[in-house]
Amino acid sequence: MFDEAKPQNKLNFYDFLTLFFVIGYLIIELFPSKGIRTAESQYLYLNILNIVVSTCIFLIPQLRMNLIKISFKKNYIFWGYIAFFSLCCISALCANNQNLSIFRLSQLAVFLMAFINFIILLQSRFYLIFKIAFLVGFFAFLQAGKALSNINFSNSSTVANEISIYLRGNTGNINIFSASLLTKLPFMFIAILHYKHVLAKWFLTVSLSLSLICIFFINARASLLTLIIIFLVISIYILKNKLVTKHFLVYKIPFLLLPFIAAFLYTNSVKKNVNDEGRLGNTSAVERLQQINSGDVRLFLWKNAAKMTEKNPVLGIGIGNWSIEATPYEPPKTNHFSFHPHNDFMETFAETGVLNGVLYFSLFIALLFVNLRILFKKKEFDDKQTVALLALLLLIVYGIDAFFNFPRYRPTMQLAFILLLVISILNSLRNAQETTEDSKFPRYSFWGIICILFAITPLYVTYYSYQTMLMETKIYQDPVHNDITAKPKMKASDILKLDPKFPNILQTSTASFDEYIGTLFYVENNFDEALKYFDRANKINPYIGKADFYKYYIHLKRGQNDSAYIDLKSSFYRRAWNIEIYKRLLKMAIVNKDSTEIFNAYKHYNKIHGDINALKEAAFSLTFLNYNKEKLINFVKFENDKFPIESRLKVDSLTNALYAKKSNNSITTITKKQLLVKNNLTNGSDKFSETVNLGYYYSRNKDYDKAIMYLKKSLKYPNRTDDGKIEFTIGLCYAAKRDNTNACEFLKIAADKNYPRSKEISSKLCK
Repeated sequence: MFDEAKPQNKLNFYDFLTLFFVIGYLIIELFPSKGIRTAESQYLYLNILNIVVSTCIFLIPQLRMNLIKISFKKNYIFWGYIAFFSLCCISALCANNQNLSIFRLSQLAVFLMAFINFIILLQSRFYLIFKIAFLVGFFAFLQAGKALSNINFSNSSTVANEISIYLRGNTGNINIFSASLLTKLPFMFIAILHYKHVLAKWFLTVSLSLSLICIFFINARASLLTLIIIFLVISIYILKNKLVTKHFLVYKIPFLLLPFIAAFLYTNSVKKNVNDEGRLGNTSAVERLQQINSGDVRLFLWKNAAKMTEKNPVLGIGIGNWSIEATPYEPPKTNHFSFHPHNDFMETFAETGVLNGVLYFSLFIALLFVNLRILFKKKEFDDKQTVALLALLLLIVYGIDAFFNFPRYRPTMQLAFILLLVISILNSLRNAQETTEDSKFPRYSFWGIICILFAITPLYVTYYSYQTMLMETKIYQDPVHNDITAKPKMKASDILKLDPKFPNILQTSTASFDEYIGTLFYVENNFDEALKYFDRANKINPYIGKADFYKYYIHLKRGQNDSAYIDLKSSFYRRAWNIEIYKRLLKMAIVNKDSTEIFNAYKHYNKIHGDINALKEAAFSLTFLNYNKEKLINFVKFENDKFPIESRLKVDSLTNALYAKKSNNSITTITKKQLLVKNNLTNGSDKFSETVNLGYYYSRNKDYDKAIMYLKKSLKYPNRTDDGKIEFTIGLCYAAKRDNTNACEFLKIAADKNYPRSKEISSKLCK
């Protein structure tokens, strides 16, 4: 029993110091968000904390009691994790973008050092594990309680939007927030089983209930599946150890079951009144579980990861390089890219090679084996088995999330992972808990100095990563980020002053900072500098094609049509994301009397989009080159037959119409007006109801950029409703994008018009 291993009945100063350090790590859950993401500030803080803890361990021998007595030589989990990190470092040598590899390696190094610190701190104080479990429950109470306190569940019209905003904590994503709370459930379970004091049990029960309410509201399929497996494992554990006694049924079971029942009933009662068909609305947990197989996007990403692994089996594409190297494997239908394959195991194979992928997966097998052996080998129920249960439940939570998502670079999830490693290692080591009062403490240690130096090493990268994140936040909120014709809030010199170092791409778009600098130089009419940075952007991420598209703009303004034509083709064949760029290329082909390019452009675009309008545009363009009418008809007929019957063209009437239209038109040059043409609403765009309903539709579907665009357009109509609802929704959309400045501006307008909940949300968001 761990209680018997304590040198004293009461906690001593060094026990409190150890718990203080543990709180230091756990406090990242409550970090305020100062930018588009919180992860970078968490990594910087943890890096500094690692340095402090490592220095204290070096200077205070009592914190490393009996460390020399523990042998790690045969501990495959410990050395497996070290080997995994080492192979990640080696894979960086093969990366096309080594800046990204260094960025990711620094983040992995922060938690490797945290892992070492926890090993040293707890190897002689493993009896503190249940107090640590209680502390985790306390932070779960703060984390879940803070999120839920911001939501008004009585207003069914805004609940779904508020859930999407507030039930993500400081993680930036509701799925990550749900997974973060799930990692805390095992700690609360074993603390409830361990503690006898009724106040401790009730506090943990309340904390567990709040966490489950958040999880049920978020309704993530992976989280619901994890809950079911956790429930089954705990049930098997209880039955296997014959814990179903009268005392257990009265003093243990209610504290475990009541939170599940209360949370499930409460969330379902609220959701029944929510007017939203999505996962955050009135879709039940059962319905979400029935959708568990609808993972077409994930399967597509996993197949891409398999292709990349097959192409680079030895060392992969380089740690951290997925967000760039996966782009050519994805259909270029949009300018939205995958940043992860939603499977940490597949990502490891693709980024670092087959050997490291097998090693990483083997870590989880070893963790499973070690903890199951403790659970089933010992016949008598004791604390060691309870801790093995904790580790097994943590493994289930993290393992499922790693299979469906990407927890490796999420600080809150990585903290759970290293606790899983530390608990499994120390719980399996013999005499890990034994301490003696007359232990001899070596004053200084060569390895202690090495640990301090290793803790300091990532500091340069984590510091500049934080600064880069703050700059990216400003860029994300700049109108030019989405529309080059808009008036920018920033200047190119503003970014150059910071000189973003790590990473060298934006985490919201995979475009490089150099591309955005070039865009701002273009807006400032400094074309020479713009071209220089666009060329640099192509070297950093050569797959997007936007830099070449902007270069095409510049060459047109300078009257360099040949260069413009080359750059437009380069952009188009990298990513033909919509029909607008296709039309531009056809016009340039007409100007250059290049019928071959028209055919090539059509084949490329049609292969991606399969759009009958592409055939119509190609046929129309060929008429301007006096292309043989008979050959044109044969071309249209041949291509027309490839489309579904309902969408096919009437070939003869089409070609006659095209030639008739050609006689009334001429295309001799591409004007600036044509280049900067904007997409407008069609078929009734003058109707207020259509515009505002589109805005509400996109808001419900979490496409906040389009929602804001249409809702702002609806504000221009004189016959619009003026109750503040439109401004309120725009404010919520901006809040969801973490653009608090604009969010507060529109929420204040809604509050002035006395729209329900606007004052309350404004006061919370705009402090």
